Amino acid sequence: ILYYELLQPGDFITGDRYRLQLIHLSRVLREKRAEYEQRLILLHNNGQPDVSKVVKN
Repeated sequence: ILYYELLQPGDFITGDRYRLQLIHLSRVLREKRAEYEQRLILLHNNGQPDVSKVVKN
């Protein structure tokens, strides 16, 4: 299951917005896949992207 919410340009993630997104996610899971509601796994993609470097032989 993939769930995401897009922000408007200039919007930021605050504690309240993050909490509301988790509440929305919980509602969607309850409606779509009730069996997954109690064992939710979150993937936070806020790490730095991998960058390759050119190597000379």
